Amino acid sequence: MDLAALILALLIEQGRAMPHHNPVWNTVRTLTAWFARNFNAGEVSHGQTAWFLYVAITVLFVTGLWWLSHKIHPLLEFTLNVLVLLLTLGFRRFSHYYSLIEEAARNNDVDAARAALARWRMDREVSADTSLMTLPKVMAAAVEDGLVASHRSVFGVIFWFAVLPGPVGAVLYRLSEHIARSWNKPAVAGHAFGQFAAKVFEWMDWLPARLTALAFAIVGNFEDAIHLWRNRKKRFGTNTKSLLIAVGAGALGVELGQPTDPAEQSQLDWAGIEPSPTAMRSAVGLIWRATVLWLSLIALWTAAQLFD
Repeated sequence: MDLAALILALLIEQGRAMPHHNPVWNTVRTLTAWFARNFNAGEVSHGQTAWFLYVAITVLFVTGLWWLSHKIHPLLEFTLNVLVLLLTLGFRRFSHYYSLIEEAARNNDVDAARAALARWRMDREVSADTSLMTLPKVMAAAVEDGLVASHRSVFGVIFWFAVLPGPVGAVLYRLSEHIARSWNKPAVAGHAFGQFAAKVFEWMDWLPARLTALAFAIVGNFEDAIHLWRNRKKRFGTNTKSLLIAVGAGALGVELGQPTDPAEQSQLDWAGIEPSPTAMRSAVGLIWRATVLWLSLIALWTAAQLFD
């Protein structure tokens, strides 16, 4: 893995993030919609065929670019890695809206907070109805979305960038996440079509999500985080998204999530503080500490390889 490319991409992204509607991602969205429109006949097998074709074409294209840049000059390969990372990872993808919600919450402006959360969710093509949410609910939703977004926009990308050669892993992970989300929207007719994409991404995210959750626990309230990790089914659910929210809630000591089984909620033996602007700021600190932990471990691993 190119640690220098990763650090440079993170630094550039903090100063000037890629626009959300840049030409590359606009093309990805267009292709994603095209595959859904032309392959979706309501069967799981159609989703499998579309997924394999779409992902294979994209990964082969990126692999070809990486191989060519590797053969031409190391600097060109480094530049390609940085460019792909700028397109696939970054805090600024979600921090703008998060900051707007935090500022509105500090001003006790529930309408502005709802509007910012709705715009954030619309950008991610997920359900955006926030009209009936109270201010604490908006803040809780923002923290939940921020924890999940930090994983899928940063930690998950870093994991797969480290696992596969060149920029292939970063592209594979972000494309799989985008396809799973896009093909399982209510607007996409035929729920079965997106099932395979969702299962593949859940599988791809299984290990990196647990590493992110462990990082949250280490840099936060470890005991409460692990307690909620073990007992998350009683309130949060069992998928990787629920794991991140559960561990984040414990690490921060903040009430997040909705009980999935009210009868078991009383057995959870845990209660956090109500979401607040201060809690939102603490969540930002948690994410940054987890980032420093990840980068430190990667740096140690890289150094060990160099001196091996």
